[in-house]
Amino acid sequence: EVEMARIWQIGLLALPIVLGLSLLLPAGLALTAGGLDAPAPQTTTAEAAVSQAWNVELVGQIGGATVAVAVQGNYAYVGVGPRLAILDIVNPARPVVVGQSAPLPGVVQGIAVAGNYAYIASGYSGLRIINVSNPASPSEVGFYDTAGYSSGVAVSGNYAYVADLYSGLRIINVSNPASPSEVGFYHTVGFSFGVAVSGSYDYVAAGSGGLRIINVSNPASPSEVGFYDTAGFSTGVAVSGNYAYVADYVRGLPIIDISNPASPRKVGFYDTPGFPRGVAVAGGYAYVADEGGGLLVLRFTSPGPTFTPTSTPTVTSTPTATSTVTPPPISTLIPASAGGSLRSNDQYQITLIEVRPGAFVTDSLLTYAHRAETGPGNLIGVRHGFELSAADLAGRPVALSDTITVTVSYTDNDLGPAVEGSLQLYRLEGSSWVTQGITSTLDIGRNWLISFIDRLGRFAVLAETNRLYMPVASKSAVGSGLTILA
Repeated sequence: EVEMARIWQIGLLALPIVLGLSLLLPAGLALTAGGLDAPAPQTTTAEAAVSQAWNVELVGQIGGATVAVAVQGNYAYVGVGPRLAILDIVNPARPVVVGQSAPLPGVVQGIAVAGNYAYIASGYSGLRIINVSNPASPSEVGFYDTAGYSSGVAVSGNYAYVADLYSGLRIINVSNPASPSEVGFYHTVGFSFGVAVSGSYDYVAAGSGGLRIINVSNPASPSEVGFYDTAGFSTGVAVSGNYAYVADYVRGLPIIDISNPASPRKVGFYDTPGFPRGVAVAGGYAYVADEGGGLLVLRFTSPGPTFTPTSTPTVTSTPTATSTVTPPPISTLIPASAGGSLRSNDQYQITLIEVRPGAFVTDSLLTYAHRAETGPGNLIGVRHGFELSAADLAGRPVALSDTITVTVSYTDNDLGPAVEGSLQLYRLEGSSWVTQGITSTLDIGRNWLISFIDRLGRFAVLAETNRLYMPVASKSAVGSGLTILA
């Protein structure tokens, strides 16, 4: 069973490892001495200074996105934009900022703390290593520029394990923090979004690849020993004992028994009201950063083949087909060299767009807009219509130079009279719906339609209908023939 409670206010002591949620820092953080006031210009290496600026000097920086936090002892280590901020949490109700790093080259995406060092996953800037032995004056002592986009990190012994998105799992020797070096890597099935380490195994949240279990007993030659293909899109993972808790985005929180790494199996599940992005486990509780659903606290109480919640939050019921509520368009910046992803903002119509590196020739703003569509003739819509467009940073339209992936998640209720096996993504060309430039694969077990498209535009998921249309026959008013009215 699982017990769930909505937590409205929670101290940082409950978050012992990286948890992908936004954190509101204390009022006045950016204004007080010792807070986030701008320091003197500082760069970590001459190379970094040259690559980041030319005839321009950084005078100061303040604030930024907060997507990572870790806790060790009486301190919480929080990513604030490109900085690491250290908070004294002896009194969790009144955390106090005691120090902050100089701006790093990238936004802090993940944090792991071990001993006197904090290890930062810093996006395109790789792994950064910060000496935190003096919390009032944290300083960078080394870095390793990974091959991809560092989005998560875990540390055990002399090694840091970096979830490097499209470059898989990277294993970095940090025995000398001033001179870290890569000793091994493993290209996971799916992008590596998050990582946890326990014993000789790394557990990687690999997006569409689910949970991948990697044997790292020989860091120079890691190998996959098992995997569990989750129903959603795995973005975060935490391990406690024999269980892995996976933030599966569109498919809630599955709990996987990993006592046999070669044959993991699901023993629990909770369908959160939102979209889980991150998870941490402490003291028998799972803390879930649930996009759209807030911070949830779950307790896994009865391992076994069934996992029944004892209580669930109140959620607005699914709107009917006559609902006139239309979500606003959403956009995200897709770097040309790295690619990226965008998810629809309508929880009843889940569409995930994945853009591989090079699909746009320039950095582009990708926009998704919901569109209500109905099928023509013998085709029927299943409430999944949308429009995709892109523009460069000057606002000029941008076309695709390579295919991108569009994954649409549907429910059995969406189908109505539609024949499930005939589901296909269509693009509107003029006044006709066509499949030119679209390759679709239907995963009925997961209720997914996965399509590759080579151009942007207006799309809809359409299917043949199992309704029977009978021609209506009547006698002609003149003569004895029949007139078919259907």
